Amino acid sequence: MITGDIHSLEDGMREVAAMMRAHHVCGAWAGVAERIERVAADPGACPVARDDAMRAVLAYLGGRELVEAAA
Repeated sequence: MITGDIHSLEDGMREVAAMMRAHHVCGAWAGVAERIERVAADPGACPVARDDAMRAVLAYLGGRELVEAAA
């Protein structure tokens, strides 16, 4: 559950990345969380990286089935 104050897209991305880290200490999701955090911290991140990060956020929130089906 997202509990923090979300005032921007970056705040939301950081909140979801924190959820990923809390539930998945290692493995693929931990790596995804790291990439999302990097993009959220970089206001000049390229649009492709931002889109990829948002897809990962949506896939995580939508469930693992979406990620597995897309792979």
